Amino acid sequence: RRERGGRLWLGLSLSGLVTVLVFVLLFFAFPRLAPAAAQDMPVTTQDAEDATPQLVDNTIFRDLSPWEERAVRLVAAGHWPAWALWYPTRFAGGLPSIAWIPLVLGWSVIGLLMLTAWRAVRSRRRDMASPPGEDAIPGAADSHAVGLRPQIGDWPLGWLLWPALVGYLFLLVVIWPLPNARYLVPVAPLLVLGVLWGCASLGNLLRRPRVGTWLRMTFIASLALGNGVMFAVDAAVQRSGDRVFGGSAERYYARYEAGLHVSLLQSILYLRDDNARDAEVAVSERYFNLNRMRFSRGGPRNVVMLLDRQVVETPHVYSFVPQELPGKLFRDGRVLPGGFAEWAQRNGVHYYLYQQPSEPWRLWHFRLPADLQERLSGADLEEPSFGWLLFTAADGFREPVSLPQSFEAPERIPGL
Repeated sequence: RRERGGRLWLGLSLSGLVTVLVFVLLFFAFPRLAPAAAQDMPVTTQDAEDATPQLVDNTIFRDLSPWEERAVRLVAAGHWPAWALWYPTRFAGGLPSIAWIPLVLGWSVIGLLMLTAWRAVRSRRRDMASPPGEDAIPGAADSHAVGLRPQIGDWPLGWLLWPALVGYLFLLVVIWPLPNARYLVPVAPLLVLGVLWGCASLGNLLRRPRVGTWLRMTFIASLALGNGVMFAVDAAVQRSGDRVFGGSAERYYARYEAGLHVSLLQSILYLRDDNARDAEVAVSERYFNLNRMRFSRGGPRNVVMLLDRQVVETPHVYSFVPQELPGKLFRDGRVLPGGFAEWAQRNGVHYYLYQQPSEPWRLWHFRLPADLQERLSGADLEEPSFGWLLFTAADGFREPVSLPQSFEAPERIPGL
């Protein structure tokens, strides 16, 4: 046992050292590899604050102190596992009438994971207290008690696995302002296995093993149903461009995310025909859908890839229709007196891409019927809008340009 423990701690030390060295290497290497910014962008009198979305009036953390913001993040921690395991629940976040569903599901997962972690640590203590002559397997006692084989307990330092998983989840809650399910994808199999162990442990604690069995079957069925339907729909959309089945690239982009990117592709064609150069195109990161406003770098990234030009990321305080900047931003001195046009002139911006609010809402690859949206939100539908608008400096960014009806539908990543 002593020899085994020495090997385990040696392996743990070496893996920790490699992790630290890789982190330090990347930390110092990336600034040297990253391209220099095309231009400095002194925008407002509060540059440091403008780097965050808190300035926009309808953000989730508006007017919250740092401690209040952390409390909101903690309450919303259930969204992390819920969105990772049952991705359709993500669409409920902006609807007060059903927003509680992902929270309940997510906190149930967290509770079961914490139960699994507690049983693993408790089993380890029991094993360490056993007589030296016994070759106890960490976690084996509790595993047999709930009717599961002790495979996880056989892993080196397996008793630390479940507490570490719970710690990783709450670390994400602390360091990341909004839930993002992709950061749980690498550990998703462990989430599933931990919940199954937690369900069995709960049934054992209640002295009702059938309850644990029923919970496990319900959990597996819900995963299969929710993710199976999503996979089937997504597969149909992704294969809609296959010529073997009579599809085309244009048909694919018309169906993918309800055709959201068709207007972006039309804008790219306009910019290419107009010979837009590096750092002349500004792209808004702001988007509004499902009763929520967020900022996303997806737009700038797409334009860089498709246009093959450096773009300017529009500061959040300017991420509106140029002629509709909120008056409060002018009164607070957060934007230049000349508004968007003056900011664009100072930074050499000739074109501006803005994503309109999705009205009616876009639900994945579909548009929500207007009457259903009104029933869910309890509010009248805003003026219908969807897709991207392109403004130019030719008219002072006053009106969007007329986009070409056709567009080039890329079938592969440019340059590959």
